Amino acid sequence: MTELPNRRLFDQRLTLAVSQASADSKLLA
Repeated sequence: MTELPNRRLFDQRLTLAVSQASADSKLLA
């Protein structure tokens, strides 16, 4: 049962990283 919260946290971090990366690419473009 401990894998679910960890997976959720990982997904949140991954989504945040992707959104930040896309925002940075928009600023650079």
